[in-house]
Amino acid sequence: MKVSIDVDLQVIKATVEMDGMPDPHHNAYDAVVVFQLDDFKNDGVFYTDSNGLEMEKRVLNDKDSENWVASNWYPITSAITINDENGVFSVMNDHSQGGSSLKNGEI
Repeated sequence: MKVSIDVDLQVIKATVEMDGMPDPHHNAYDAVVVFQLDDFKNDGVFYTDSNGLEMEKRVLNDKDSENWVASNWYPITSAITINDENGVFSVMNDHSQGGSSLKNGEI
């Protein structure tokens, strides 16, 4: 991962590069990047874009479900955001992906 900071815009740019996946003859793989903020309490609430039209509020559902991660995974066209009383944290992507906020302070 390459990280750069733009002080003027107050943003951090993270570029994630993969050199390949493990042996494809084994089980299926999903590559996931997790951004984590310490002491950030979004309480299971996060926002995803709706095809660039507006941010849609998402609330984590039942953790006891067999498909808990899949049922809380949403398409992300351009951004996913979490917020608490101290601020807002957004991840903006350059192509459509899937995403969630499964724990406090994580995207």
